[in-house]
Amino acid sequence: MAFSATKLVGASSSHDAKTPRLFMYGTTADALATTAAANYFVDPRLKAGDIVCVTASDGAALYEITAHSYSAGTSTSAEMSSGGNSGRQVVTGLLADVSTASSAYVVSPIAGKIVAFYTVLQGAITTANAAVKLQIGGVDVTNGAVTVAYSGSAAGDVDSATPTAARTVTAGGAIEVESDGASSTAMGLAFTIVIDPNA
Repeated sequence: MAFSATKLVGASSSHDAKTPRLFMYGTTADALATTAAANYFVDPRLKAGDIVCVTASDGAALYEITAHSYSAGTSTSAEMSSGGNSGRQVVTGLLADVSTASSAYVVSPIAGKIVAFYTVLQGAITTANAAVKLQIGGVDVTNGAVTVAYSGSAAGDVDSATPTAARTVTAGGAIEVESDGASSTAMGLAFTIVIDPNA
């Protein structure tokens, strides 16, 4: 398959052309190997240094755009090693159907605190909003919930939360992402969790 611009969603913004930006990209049609290939991520919003959180048909990965030319139709990316200058880790996953009361679990590779939670819809939902929250050991993460609105919903809708308490994770510990399933229409919801060992 091919890159779909409508599935690339900005999760952060910057007014400084030199500052990297974070994007989220979800695809059920392409595998990670396809998204990692040269010239896959060609989009006028991207530039070298930007970071793309990818949820593909066979897993998830975090890529840095290492070179990009929209006019030439070329780009290259590299999978990022864990951490970075701040030691932060990014964990991604997929809730298979946000419209069903269900949970998805991911593992934290480090000890630290959850500092950000992002979700992105894979398509429209109907009837009612869906409430999605983070839990650690069965305990709700304070301010770790988002409301996924059904009105006007579409693929690429991003919601975010900034946890403030009950957010400490251990290395190898499970993090739960839970939907109340209040909405209708079966639809995937990709998510990104940022963990900081120094928070």
